[in-house]
Amino acid sequence: MSRSFLRDDDLTPAEQAEVLALAAQLKAEPYDHQPLAGPRTVAMIFDKPTLRTQASFAAGIAELGGHPMLVDGTLAGIGRRESVADVARVLGRQASQIVWRTYAQASLDEMAAYAGVPVVNALTDDFHPCQLQHGSDPGRGSGSRS
Repeated sequence: MSRSFLRDDDLTPAEQAEVLALAAQLKAEPYDHQPLAGPRTVAMIFDKPTLRTQASFAAGIAELGGHPMLVDGTLAGIGRRESVADVARVLGRQASQIVWRTYAQASLDEMAAYAGVPVVNALTDDFHPCQLQHGSDPGRGSGSRS
């Protein structure tokens, strides 16, 4: 079963350990495991300024065999010109996953409710689960917003 990754504590400690073990394996053998091969498209939306997050997600998706599809959040007008639910349904039909760096956690939760595919939180005002710092308190965000 696929699930979204919306908050810092969406993974149990055991699942976090699995992710870190897989990350170490992928680092040692970067092209031996390509779960996005096909290629499978991953939609990436960035409403907040970014360099490292956009670059790391695009490179990671490509290195896992997928195709990163950049969606300009400002141009799409998510929540203004297009409702979050409509964007979620459209992208859910076009992509196997959605990565979103936005402001409101509630908008990200709405995206996950309507997309029909896993949604990954690349940063909201409340959480930054893909960049937890050592010793951070799960559920409270990392405090780092790069």
